[in-house]
Amino acid sequence: MNKRYKYQEIAERIKMDIFVNHQAPSKPIPSIREYAEVNQVNPHTVACALRLLMEKGIIYANKRKGYCVAIDIKDVR
Repeated sequence: MNKRYKYQEIAERIKMDIFVNHQAPSKPIPSIREYAEVNQVNPHTVACALRLLMEKGIIYANKRKGYCVAIDIKDVR
């Protein structure tokens, strides 16, 4: 049995949203609070999901903009 944690499910939703909507590189994604409200989870859970996406090279952290779509997102797809 392969258990998926809530943060993994949220990471998958965010990833699909980025790929399906063909978001442009360096474009900011919604904030942790926005994702937490939409998914009705704790902001820490969303932060874990975003950290997972950063490890996969799908997003990166920008001090002024928050989290943004990776510059080389087409290579990740």
